[in-house]
Amino acid sequence: MQQIHDDEIDLFKMLQTLWNGKWLIIAFSLIAMLIGTGYIYYKKPIYESKITYFIDNIPPFYGPQKVLADFKKRFYSKKNFNDWKKIIGKTSLVFEDFSDVKVVNGFVIKKSIGQQLARIKSVKPIKNTRFIIINTNQLAVLEDFYKYAIFINENLNKNYVERAQDELKIMELRYKDLSSSNIIKTVLSIDRFVVTAKKGESILTIDRPSMPIKISPKSILTIILSSILGGMIGGVCVLISNSISNRK
Repeated sequence: MQQIHDDEIDLFKMLQTLWNGKWLIIAFSLIAMLIGTGYIYYKKPIYESKITYFIDNIPPFYGPQKVLADFKKRFYSKKNFNDWKKIIGKTSLVFEDFSDVKVVNGFVIKKSIGQQLARIKSVKPIKNTRFIIINTNQLAVLEDFYKYAIFINENLNKNYVERAQDELKIMELRYKDLSSSNIIKTVLSIDRFVVTAKKGESILTIDRPSMPIKISPKSILTIILSSILGGMIGGVCVLISNSISNRK
């Protein structure tokens, strides 16, 4: 019981010591706030924008996951980027900036999320929808990414239409008698896809990029955390200084 009583007295003394050294603690908090403010001022801000796209006209011979995977593969294709660059002419985009891989000492490795100018992310609550997340505050870069995504979509649409027409030719050659109900349904679905694609309906619907939003550094959170950290450091210094004084 005496030991418990002594612990309670020590806790009270510690709080009293912290209160006596409150000005030092406040000084540490203010210094830490100044450091945090300087960090926010000199830290290069990161802005984020999103281009949303989702499946609109799916081909009958592919599933939605295949379509989305094909778009992603073509989006990160250097050949497709160079083909688009020849058509568009001058652009602010450089393929190495948003490519999902990089070469280090002759080895090809995958980039981390923070190293990519643009990355493709799924939307979990919504099926068959994806985001192209772009880290920039330049509207010209957003416009170029939007045009590039449209180019990839048109390229994908052209490839799927050619594949559908090839499927119809194969059916005509192999199945001269198209009286089977299953074959008729397949032919009609493929033919319907070709017709709608030629009328201008694309595989994917691509929305315009959203306005860039600053995501880093978070000013208020940084100042609050730096102030708390400074206060904690100040409190530790007060306790250590008091302990040394008592020992002497």
